[in-house]
Amino acid sequence: LPCRSNVQSQVLYWDTVVCVHQISYQSHSRLRVNEKKTIDLEREREQYNNQTVQLLKSLKELSEQRDMTEAELKDEVLARIGAEKQLQAAEKALEHLEMALRLTGAQMSELQEHIMPDVHKLRG
Repeated sequence: LPCRSNVQSQVLYWDTVVCVHQISYQSHSRLRVNEKKTIDLEREREQYNNQTVQLLKSLKELSEQRDMTEAELKDEVLARIGAEKQLQAAEKALEHLEMALRLTGAQMSELQEHIMPDVHKLRG
């Protein structure tokens, strides 16, 4: 019986060793799979980070372009308002000039009647 017990112990021992090796192999296999998944996830995270940086850069550029366009439009509107005011002022000045010419036109006719004979005398 003691011999048989010893054999059983050895069988049990080797069964345990085999089981431990199987568990170890499975653990190492799972570890390699998990390491590969981790590497893949890190690469994917890096890609997402790069895309995020590019999208933020594009968003910033678009925002700057929008701000510039708004400023340009504002400048253009202000320039048009200024041009309209200058045009109105020029039209008023032209009206005043026309009135002044009409008023002085009558006086000029009288002056020409008196001055022209004197000019002819001086030339002659």
